[in-house]
Amino acid sequence: LMWEFGPSEKGHAVCITPEWRNDFRPLARAVTNLAPDLPRWKIIGARTGNDDHEFATNFESRFHMPLTLSRIDVTQGADNKVQMIGLGTGDSESLGNQVLAVATYLLGEQIDWDWFGDVETQVLKTGGFLGFGKLPTPDPFDPMMFKSDFLAAIESIKSSLPDALYSTLDPDSRPMALLQIEEAREDIGRPDLITFTAPSESYAEAALLTNRFSSVNHSRFGEWFLFISIPRTPETPFDQVEDRADIEDALHDTLSFAGIGGTVAGAHGNDAVYIDLAVTDIDKALQLVADALSARPSFNDISVHFLEAGLPETAFPLSDFRQRSN
Repeated sequence: LMWEFGPSEKGHAVCITPEWRNDFRPLARAVTNLAPDLPRWKIIGARTGNDDHEFATNFESRFHMPLTLSRIDVTQGADNKVQMIGLGTGDSESLGNQVLAVATYLLGEQIDWDWFGDVETQVLKTGGFLGFGKLPTPDPFDPMMFKSDFLAAIESIKSSLPDALYSTLDPDSRPMALLQIEEAREDIGRPDLITFTAPSESYAEAALLTNRFSSVNHSRFGEWFLFISIPRTPETPFDQVEDRADIEDALHDTLSFAGIGGTVAGAHGNDAVYIDLAVTDIDKALQLVADALSARPSFNDISVHFLEAGLPETAFPLSDFRQRSN
């Protein structure tokens, strides 16, 4: 983990950050959660953004590269993150590195982790002649315009999300999309998928094809997204989709009655079935799920998988959450 020291409204600040190492984010979160409450110290887990004061000079000094960007266009990506397109002079690789460095410098690491999507580049030609006219000189980069555009894109994505907790939505009436799966990442817990019934294609894209999942891209209300994996066995073959749907309905009723979560999606694989949940209290929700499924023959083989970046490669036995706090 990296650390930096600086000022805060309490006096001092220490930032303990994994930087771009997603696999270290849970560790950084654990360290900051264990930090003592000291009178003049603020402990944070992500670098905050910077203003535009002497932006170009500070950028080149910090990142040891010239700033050749002219602008960064932003748009909503397929996985509900903000896609960035960097336009400027130089080569494409350099422009891509500048886009990520500029965006992190101005917006801070938390927005980086939660909202940065795919990066594309467009190299602008300059210094020569096109037809009968001289190629125009690109405009200088405007950091505050980019920052404003990016924050507006976040708000636009948020406005497209469900306007209620998943625990309050009726599973029978909310929009759902049935997807046939041709390829899923092997490192996020369900490479054997056949079908996936999801609330939106953007959720399916984020849950199945990226290791940069962030819950805030799919909920306005602080819900965490995770899924449980139930093996298909001779005793519980799940030959009919309805067999899985019955469990989904039961879990949704249990979690929504407690006011702490609901089902989001369901999937069939060759080896297991999967049920995605959105919960506001992870520990209590998984205790309820464990209690509800404890009588199933395969209970000891049911696993819990968190989608959040840094966690997908780790599976937890559902039985670990039964009747005790973790």
